[in-house]
Amino acid sequence: MKRVLVSLDLRSHLGSQLLASILQFYQETEDWEIVVKDVTKLNGLDLAALELTGLLISLDHEDQVDEIDELGKPWVNLSGKVFTPMQSTTRVDDRMVGKMAADFLMERSMKGYAFIGKDGRHDSDIRSKAFLDRLDQKGIVPQNCHHLDHQDLEALEKVIPLEGTMGVLAHDDEVALRVVHQLAKLEHSIPSKVTVLGVGNDALVCNSCKPPLTSIELGLEQAGYEAAYWLNDLMEGIELKHQHLLISPQGINERGSTALFDAIDPRLKKAMNHYLEHMDRGHNVEEVSQIAEMSYRSFHRLFKEELGQAPKSWMEQEQHKRAKRLLEDSDLKLMEIARRCGYSDDKALIRAFRRISRQTPAHYRKESQRLKVVRLPDREPNPEETISRP
Repeated sequence: MKRVLVSLDLRSHLGSQLLASILQFYQETEDWEIVVKDVTKLNGLDLAALELTGLLISLDHEDQVDEIDELGKPWVNLSGKVFTPMQSTTRVDDRMVGKMAADFLMERSMKGYAFIGKDGRHDSDIRSKAFLDRLDQKGIVPQNCHHLDHQDLEALEKVIPLEGTMGVLAHDDEVALRVVHQLAKLEHSIPSKVTVLGVGNDALVCNSCKPPLTSIELGLEQAGYEAAYWLNDLMEGIELKHQHLLISPQGINERGSTALFDAIDPRLKKAMNHYLEHMDRGHNVEEVSQIAEMSYRSFHRLFKEELGQAPKSWMEQEQHKRAKRLLEDSDLKLMEIARRCGYSDDKALIRAFRRISRQTPAHYRKESQRLKVVRLPDREPNPEETISRP
């Protein structure tokens, strides 16, 4: 019988998700006995007396590493807070979190961007760098990109642009909730002035925000199960092919904190919804302005005032977003995707895709089909060094 210590932050939503997925593995095996302890209460606990075979632990601080190593038992670290380069780890791909958030906010054409982090945490530092690097890659000027610590939210007022909307990525949902409260004090409306994106998709926290918080789903169900699987191999003397396992985030659960449509002039909202519902008709700006019952000039002026961009630019972005989703989620031919997105033909789709994404639709589709589980070499790599399996 293998006796396993499972030690997580049981007060948190993320800890609960990890525990649930570890218990799923436990139910599927016949030779595990588990001991569950809150990681914040390990200090002073005689781990040797527990007679453990292995450990699954989300490290709370670096001082715990030496104590666990002294046991001489196999263990896997699930912590994003503390990285252990010489020890087996299973955790969220924080680079992908930052990149996904940047792409999501850039699609909404923000005038400024900010990451609100927890300085000194390994996962927060990686998310911030990936977020800001992605913005830089897409040509967002540095003076419109900011990094703030969650303990200095008063500085948020200084970076919000006078015109247009700011997009904010918070380290996690709890930090995002604090951001929402700070914005309320500053009397900045969400999402028309500032859109807020959290991480973790904790339904309780997300729905405690007004408006409800949009958040990235991390896929920790897979992380906990994979960690348990790895530990089982280690306890049986099986050598792991890779030291570190990253789990890609599962997607974005969009709620009111990024729903820009809810905050705009109802005439624009009517026209924009019509365009999205009938995109395959290939409407131009003149035709869309007629849906709003406005002249072309008045429609163009109001659109730019409310959304900070020209209607043609917004329409092209929505076409591109829909094309990306169809490339990701379907096997449709390019001609059919072009038709559904309002392009005149597949050549027009390819030209637009190259202009916006700097790659062909075929290349984008191939990249989007990669596995969500990413395995890494033993050291912490650069983004270009990530190893994936076809």
